[in-house]
Amino acid sequence: MGIALARAFPNLSVIVQDNNTAMLQQAKETQDLSDLKHRIKFAKYDFFTPQPIKDAGAYLMCQIIHN
Repeated sequence: MGIALARAFPNLSVIVQDNNTAMLQQAKETQDLSDLKHRIKFAKYDFFTPQPIKDAGAYLMCQIIHN
């Protein structure tokens, strides 16, 4: 979803965070992101720790399952 948002909004910078490094790596390696190279980043993040990105314009949370 982050890649689609970055492509739809050319002035948007996106940081995709996930706890699964394999998923982050797959997202980077299986798609041509050359058009987004300066506007998209991928970072490991555990939902249960404080958010390291402060003062973002928006936070979009997807596919979060908690028991």
